[in-house]
Amino acid sequence: MNKRPLIGNILAEDGEAEEEQLRFILNKRRVLLNKDELSKIHRRRRSDPEIMTTTWLDEEHDLFENSPSIQTVPQEILHVEAEMKIFTCEYSGKIAEMAKEQNGSRLLQQKLDTYTADQKQAVFEEASKAFKTLVNDIFGNFVLQKIIEVGTKDHRKAMAELFIGRVVEYSMQMYACRVLQKLLECIDYEQKRAIVLEFKNNLEGCLENEYSNHVIQKCIEKLPYNFVDFIIDCIKGRAIYWIDHAFGCRVIQRIIESVPKEHWEPIFSTTIMNSIQLSKANFGNYVIQHILEKGTEQDKNDLIKSFYGRICELSKNKIASNVIEKCLRKGSPSNLEAIYAELFDQKVLQEMATDKFSNFVIQRAIESAKGERQALLMKKVQEIAQALRPFKFGRYVLNAIEKIKKNNSVNMS
Repeated sequence: MNKRPLIGNILAEDGEAEEEQLRFILNKRRVLLNKDELSKIHRRRRSDPEIMTTTWLDEEHDLFENSPSIQTVPQEILHVEAEMKIFTCEYSGKIAEMAKEQNGSRLLQQKLDTYTADQKQAVFEEASKAFKTLVNDIFGNFVLQKIIEVGTKDHRKAMAELFIGRVVEYSMQMYACRVLQKLLECIDYEQKRAIVLEFKNNLEGCLENEYSNHVIQKCIEKLPYNFVDFIIDCIKGRAIYWIDHAFGCRVIQRIIESVPKEHWEPIFSTTIMNSIQLSKANFGNYVIQHILEKGTEQDKNDLIKSFYGRICELSKNKIASNVIEKCLRKGSPSNLEAIYAELFDQKVLQEMATDKFSNFVIQRAIESAKGERQALLMKKVQEIAQALRPFKFGRYVLNAIEKIKKNNSVNMS
């Protein structure tokens, strides 16, 4: 008679020994321990894995391993941390709400300057979840900008990803465009490139937009030429239009500052050929003045020479008179001599000194002159003083001369 094996406290039936033994092993692992047994088990530390190891009997181990009905735990699960770290700060759960309120926004910005890395992470997590409601909010946008400024590289990278695919849309929004500009100051080149490339399909519309043109300016400032060449090519194709465009003129000023001259030479050539017209234009005059302010000495010389013979005409124009004053501040000695010769010709001096715009140019010319040249210019004005006094603007010029004389005498003493 075959002896039936004892499994636990049950005798196995014939032919069921292996199956019953396997069932017993599995159930044995699930029995509830009584109070005395529980007291003998050390409490698991929070840092310990949740899977507790047990000691197998040899026969149990062999049976368990060889059973096709038992699946092992996937390897990746064995390495999952027992609990995910939760980042908090004193305003957790209220970040989005606070960011959209004036005082709350200011408080969060101040706190972000002093917060630990974990606290900044807590703010970032909540703010990024509410990104769509904060990015174009009058107060919320400042919190996002502050996160970009004081956050980690990963925060900035994640913030950039939130813009990708919707750059043009956000760039045309009053407050979102500011967050984009801040981001372009802080992220790496590849992310900047991803942002600027989104303008390709709607570039002219963005150049003409009162908000997105600022983002394009920032792209030109912060990216090398080979990343923004398509922007400059677009402007070169319609240079006159963009030079005198309310927003296009601003983009061209950034090009003058940031892009090597050889890449915008066609824009400069167009400016020289149309300098008289552009000097009188509402927005084109700003491009002219910017070249005088930021251009090379050769650029300035070429531009000022294009005005020769038209100095008086331009000086009497409300807008162009500002351009001639800039020429007097930025021109070379030879440029100044040519301008003086036209302004102080006795045939036109009285007319120039009594005009409501050119009188300021005469004053600026005398102030810019030095030594004997200044004395000669003042003498020419004083020779027609009687003719100037009846006119308000003529008196402005005479008063300016008296002030210069007084300052000169003080300096000499």
